[in-house]
Amino acid sequence: MAKTIFYDATAIDRTQLTELMSDSDHELIFESASLNEKNIHEDAEVVSTFVSSKIDNSLFDKMPRLRLIATRSTGFDHLDLMYLNGRGIKIVNVPTYGNNTVAEHTFALLLSLTKKLPLVTSMVERQGLAVNPRYTGMDLKDKTIGIIGFGHIGKCVAKIAYGFGMKILANNRRVDQEFIDNYNVEFLPTEEIFQKADIISLHCPLDKDNYHLINDQTIATFKQGAILINTARGELVENHALLKALRSGHLAGVGLDVLEGEKYLSMEKTRALLLEDDFKIEATKRAAEIYVLQKMPNVIITPHNAFNTVEAVRRINQTTASNIKDFWYGNIYNEVKPAPSFISGKLILLRHGESQWNKLNKWTGRTDIHITEEGWNKSLEIGKKLESLDIKKVYTSTLSRTKETYKAIKESAHLENIPMVSAPALDERDYGAYTGMNRDVVKASIGEKAFKKLRRSWDGKIEGGETLKMVYERVIPYYLRIILPQLIAGENVLIVGHGNVLRALIKYLKSYSNEQILDLNVESNIAFIYNVDKDGKVLKESNISV
Repeated sequence: MAKTIFYDATAIDRTQLTELMSDSDHELIFESASLNEKNIHEDAEVVSTFVSSKIDNSLFDKMPRLRLIATRSTGFDHLDLMYLNGRGIKIVNVPTYGNNTVAEHTFALLLSLTKKLPLVTSMVERQGLAVNPRYTGMDLKDKTIGIIGFGHIGKCVAKIAYGFGMKILANNRRVDQEFIDNYNVEFLPTEEIFQKADIISLHCPLDKDNYHLINDQTIATFKQGAILINTARGELVENHALLKALRSGHLAGVGLDVLEGEKYLSMEKTRALLLEDDFKIEATKRAAEIYVLQKMPNVIITPHNAFNTVEAVRRINQTTASNIKDFWYGNIYNEVKPAPSFISGKLILLRHGESQWNKLNKWTGRTDIHITEEGWNKSLEIGKKLESLDIKKVYTSTLSRTKETYKAIKESAHLENIPMVSAPALDERDYGAYTGMNRDVVKASIGEKAFKKLRRSWDGKIEGGETLKMVYERVIPYYLRIILPQLIAGENVLIVGHGNVLRALIKYLKSYSNEQILDLNVESNIAFIYNVDKDGKVLKESNISV
């Protein structure tokens, strides 16, 4: 008999799993909370968790008899696979359970928007059976739906759309010709779907190429008055771009079951964020965006609930019960294994060439200053040394000196047809009141110690400007979300950046303390080259200089 603990267990879970496990001799214990110090069962042999559980390995360390973790989810990023594998603990998941469930939720959101149900129901409470032109909805018949991600869920969405008499566009051909013919699906590039669809519905996984797929630029190509539905991954959509498009009327409505920073739908988590001593700019921005989206009348948000029906939950629990029983009696299905060890692509960090203000020893900050002839020539030289690195993508800031440096490197390294992104997140530190001032003059005025703190310290304040900590809080999230996935995929990435941006990156890469960062200076004309682990930390490093 195995002692089996189900964490994050709802009343439905208790009822269903008790029934589904009744033909086994397992001792079943149900805990409504996630695994924590207070509800740990040290003699547990099987543990079942939900994807919302964020579990510290130290808790598993207190379960010496643990043999199996059965997560009641498809995702497993809440578990440390390498650690658990090292302990000989098996992990199983639920590969699929709710294709039609999520598709139905997609149309629940869409119909709520097109029929303006939240507004209409609130009107009835206030005005009774009055007819108000503000609440006039629209039909789905003859409208065009663009399905981005045409896998199992996308296919179910197409079937429902066909029943409404909609025209169906999809961006990747994953189904047989018979299905295409039966449901009149037309396949087009994503860009064309954005231009032609009245409704755009997202059903694609998140990968390194589609983070913020929906942004200012892509929304600008949408039809005026389009509707967006997202039941896939929150990070596919840039919240700030939604707010602007909804305010301008370019988007008529948005239905979201997922959104970036969705944990801040919880008032408790938002309150905790605001009370933290270590103020987090990016996280606070997410919380503010979500608050405003929740208050907009043409936005419907559900709390990552598209999967949550009695039938889908039963399918989850059926698979979970089968996974546990099969394992215990000698078979293992739906096993999740850690990815094999890997060597990441190379991350190449290079400070821009000498600028005209660098030459004059002025603080440049966000001022858009060109590089000097010397800066151009040195960039040409280092470009020749980078030619053999097979660079696949390049990132610069939006400021001219980084883009001009890359232009020289591109010329000498023969980097033709390499994608380049100029990202605001990689812009230089804002030196506020000190912008344009000569560093030697400032140093003489305030003293060497104060000057060093002003220039190099982690949280040294500048009137009207940014601390290095503030730079770090915009640079590192961008690195982790956008650049790291490409490195993990084995691609070599070049960042042509500014001194403080590269200092922020190196602080994270090498886990420097706030004190160590005080002595870190990043010179021009040196390319720092790193291989990283899956957390984006340094495994191996070298450099090239001219």
